[in-house]
Amino acid sequence: MYKGKRNRPKRKAPPHRVNNSLATRMRKVGPDHFGLLLVDSGKEHYTVRLTNFYGEILWEPEPVPCRKGALEMLIADARNEMGEHGLVESVVGIERTGRWHEPIKQMLKTNWPVKMIHPFTTKQLRQPASPGIKTDKVDLTAMQRAMVCGYGLDDPEVPLLWLELRELSRYRADLVGTRASLKAQCKCRMEALIPGYTSLFEDFWRSAAPAALIETYPSARKMLRAPAEKMVRKLAKAGVTCRRSTAERARLWAGQAAPADPVGELNAIMLRDSLSRIRQQSACAVCYEVRLMERLVRTPLVLLLTITGVNVVSAAEFGSEMGPHGNYANGRNVTGRAGLFPSRYQSDETDRSGPIVRAGRNARLRHAILVIAHNLLTRNPYVRAWKALPAHRRLGGKTAEVAVGNKFVRIMFRMLREGAVFEHPQAGRQDSAICKLLAFGRERKLTEEQLYDLAAQALDQLPDNALPFELRALLDDGWNGRRNSPRPTATPSRRAARRPVCVARIIQDIERRIAAKQGGHPPADS
Repeated sequence: MYKGKRNRPKRKAPPHRVNNSLATRMRKVGPDHFGLLLVDSGKEHYTVRLTNFYGEILWEPEPVPCRKGALEMLIADARNEMGEHGLVESVVGIERTGRWHEPIKQMLKTNWPVKMIHPFTTKQLRQPASPGIKTDKVDLTAMQRAMVCGYGLDDPEVPLLWLELRELSRYRADLVGTRASLKAQCKCRMEALIPGYTSLFEDFWRSAAPAALIETYPSARKMLRAPAEKMVRKLAKAGVTCRRSTAERARLWAGQAAPADPVGELNAIMLRDSLSRIRQQSACAVCYEVRLMERLVRTPLVLLLTITGVNVVSAAEFGSEMGPHGNYANGRNVTGRAGLFPSRYQSDETDRSGPIVRAGRNARLRHAILVIAHNLLTRNPYVRAWKALPAHRRLGGKTAEVAVGNKFVRIMFRMLREGAVFEHPQAGRQDSAICKLLAFGRERKLTEEQLYDLAAQALDQLPDNALPFELRALLDDGWNGRRNSPRPTATPSRRAARRPVCVARIIQDIERRIAAKQGGHPPADS
């Protein structure tokens, strides 16, 4: 288990940006016999150039269309040109451009080594020589400089499981963003129908009743004409639970609300349409959250669920943007890629640090880390206590999130590297990963068989020394979602909840695994 910092020798981090392997390979064959095949990607065409290490142009065909036949012909022509110019060894350099570089990269990497060039690198090496000019040929010249300087980097292979996790996480985030925009539009429509209505409820979207009330009775006159009991019954027939006090509160406000917008009927129609789209977006988001969980339990990211403040969605979003931890030397490489370090300006005797860097960072990875940091500051008792220390009270919200994000990444990297759950020297164990997964699946109405399969796969990712804690949390009804915390309780409830079949089965599996580890006999099936 991870138990905080230990005294260990510091390892020198390998260079993160520049890769000098190209120069080493060039020295073996000579610069005249070392070729660089440069590709500037576009949506419809690719601009290609073949040079030697010095940058002398050996071949520059017409732009190649993005078609399989044209790309196969490009590969054959490139081989012929390399042979005619006596190039013994060649390397491909491709600028990363959205998704447009993927087709030609997939075909070229089966023939030559492929190096990826960041577009920021191309821009920085293009502007000094050609200020104010941006063409495909100028970009190719800058890419040649980038390759020679060692800025062409190997693109690590990402397993299909992680690619699926990333696509699902990003699509779910898009759905949630679209739904949030629709909710803001709906509240504007509601204010036009009954001014001040949305302010009656502290958390308007927590329950479906407030929106269903104004959707069914879209004017103050209609709301006043309907008795509260009738409103409750009508919403119940539509599958929405509404308290009588909620209906009375809405009717009371309708009697004193300001005049509505003149185009009330049109606003009511558009409100119904927007609410229908919100329900559709919510159903889609739940579907993709289930698919996220199905892939999350097959990765070591399950270990992150043992931290209070990290849930299934945030762990999947962070892990999908980071990728396999084996692609990084240490946690500093992760925060460096996310740009979670201060900018610096030094010239002669002037040396000052500024805010965190803005350019050259992975914005999605940074956002995922800062979301988790915000959750830790609001949900994790140890992090809240850290923020309350006298030395940290003056930290602003953003500064505190960056500091906590850096701490989280270092702890996370150690957990994934060692396959350990979170256990702080003072805070101890925090949450049960299995209980979090079961509660998350139960809220999304998964079947008993689905819940058991997901929990069993997650159990395979947990170390043996974490099983007793998971067992105690399950026995103390930590799986019961909002009613119980996902951890063992100090004083078990006298009135225990009835355990579902999937929970009983996973408890038996954990008991068998503990007994097998201790060399005893596993308990008989109940």
